[in-house]
Amino acid sequence: MSEFQIIASVSRIDGLRVAARTSSFALRDRELDVRAIGDTLGVSAVLEGTVRKDGNLLRVTAQLIDAGSGYHTCGCRAEAGRTPRPCPYTPPRRSYRK
Repeated sequence: MSEFQIIASVSRIDGLRVAARTSSFALRDRELDVRAIGDTLGVSAVLEGTVRKDGNLLRVTAQLIDAGSGYHTCGCRAEAGRTPRPCPYTPPRRSYRK
């Protein structure tokens, strides 16, 4: 799955506003605190994760981080060929930054 496909999938979650790929990837390799990233992008949450290959197994992890506090909201792990566990995420009840 490409970055574009991940962003498109996440943008379908009701209540989330997703920053453009070009905006978020401009910060990709910079050593910034997640709160600074949230402020720069004007978002309330940041999605981070990894994709690793271990032999024939593909492992994907994702963490949703509250950009205001810097704390993890939820985390999920999926392995190719196995049913992923749902991520118990509920969008925060505060207004999104404009």
